Amino acid sequence: MLSRTSSRHNNIDIDDDNDGVNDEIDEFPNNSTESSDSDGDGIGDNADLDDDNDSVPDLEELEAGTDPYNQDTDGDGYGDSVDLYPLDPEQWEEDKLPGFSTISSILAISIAFIAISRRENKF
Repeated sequence: MLSRTSSRHNNIDIDDDNDGVNDEIDEFPNNSTESSDSDGDGIGDNADLDDDNDSVPDLEELEAGTDPYNQDTDGDGYGDSVDLYPLDPEQWEEDKLPGFSTISSILAISIAFIAISRRENKF
């Protein structure tokens, strides 16, 4: 398989691999199955299972509605691989305990803190 680093190039033919992409912009000018490498990892986008290198496979991103060419689909500064809400730029993590309202979460955390503090004071 020839990669983009191949030195074989026909100066007369502007599309050596006949893939429809001019050799000047084709990152794999001698490979008709590849022409771009979005994440720069040396694997063409057609063969690469994770085009943005965010550790979330392209198929999972497509199923979730996230962009397989963008590590942070919603642009909130948290990559899709760690963002619990990759399509919501206003939220990236749970702001409450799962299954509890915000007030219930605060109350549960406060009770736990008081219980721990009392336990530590006994010793």
